Amino acid sequence: MDIEYERAQGRRLYRAGKPVEECRNRAQEDGWRDAEMAGALAYLRACEDGGLPAVQAVKEMEMAL
Repeated sequence: MDIEYERAQGRRLYRAGKPVEECRNRAQEDGWRDAEMAGALAYLRACEDGGLPAVQAVKEMEMAL
């Protein structure tokens, strides 16, 4: 198994909006989660750039749950 290929498959699944349960192996799950984390960090950076502290953005997301 080519680990990097499988991780890339996981990232593609994430970007396609597929749930992590569609990953077929651990490497795909790792790629899916890496893409999810990259998106979350990009969102928080954008919040901070817009003047909303990341801590406040996270608190607001938690309250919405």
